[in-house]
Amino acid sequence: MRNLQKAKAFINGDHSSNNILRNKSYVASLGKQNFEAHAWAGDFMNLYQELVETQGFSNAFGMYNVEELYRNSSVSSTLDFTNTSAVLNIDYTMSNAMAKHAKAMYNGKMNKDFFKYFNQDKMLGYMSVNASTEGLLTEYPKLMKSMFANSTNNEMATVIPLGADLLSVFLDEEAVGELVRGDMLFVVNDIAKKQVTYTTYDYDENYNRIPIEKTKEETVPDFIFMATSNGESIFNKLMNIAVKENEMTVDNGIYKFNTPRSVPVNVYAMHAKGVLFFATSKDQLLAIRNGSFKGSVSGDHKKILAKILLRHMLTVKI
Repeated sequence: MRNLQKAKAFINGDHSSNNILRNKSYVASLGKQNFEAHAWAGDFMNLYQELVETQGFSNAFGMYNVEELYRNSSVSSTLDFTNTSAVLNIDYTMSNAMAKHAKAMYNGKMNKDFFKYFNQDKMLGYMSVNASTEGLLTEYPKLMKSMFANSTNNEMATVIPLGADLLSVFLDEEAVGELVRGDMLFVVNDIAKKQVTYTTYDYDENYNRIPIEKTKEETVPDFIFMATSNGESIFNKLMNIAVKENEMTVDNGIYKFNTPRSVPVNVYAMHAKGVLFFATSKDQLLAIRNGSFKGSVSGDHKKILAKILLRHMLTVKI
């Protein structure tokens, strides 16, 4: 009943004073650029408080220390199209408390060798992450402790910080960071149609199951994923275990996942030149390992990948 009254008051009210264009924070988020669509959330705490009151979870504020972590947090997102690309930009403003944790988690550097392993003229798009695995493992327990530090729930106030401390004790953050440093790049080279063979079943008059082999056309991606890693020996040990269990096969140092026939794409793995690779093209991985692959990336893309913590870029070929 209360929600219905609020809805009626909102519909019948005068909202000219609440015009979004009067909000300075929102207007600032627009900038001077042209774009096709824009989304903006000005204050996470207002949204959270409204949700909590609507759902009747009034004690949640005492359980979590959300106000300190998310005070004055906002997000602004724009979507822009050109003749050949679609670009989604997201700007996230966070509180000083959250920024301290995030800075340690995303204090990563993109491996410049990644630029040698893909050709921008043959790609559809990419996604990159510049994070620090060591920073994530070190800072996340601290984040959990700060979130429940002043909890009114005595059990959670005790158990969560204790669990965070135990996690830090058992994890060797530096060693795990050596295995996967935290900078990653995923590149989609192409999307193609492929004939896939699969098995379905029918039944005869005696209800015996009869396998029937059929074919269908699937849309499959051609991609390569790269992550900086100094854990080649650990990688090879894990892959060799998978080979013994018939989960993978190996040829010329390239491991292939034994995927079901219904999966329309082959996935290969390799560790070379301090980089962990997963790709759909065995030839591309062989060329990278042999030093014959010729990458081509413009300076603009290199700057974008080097500076931004999380980046998506989609190019549409016309």
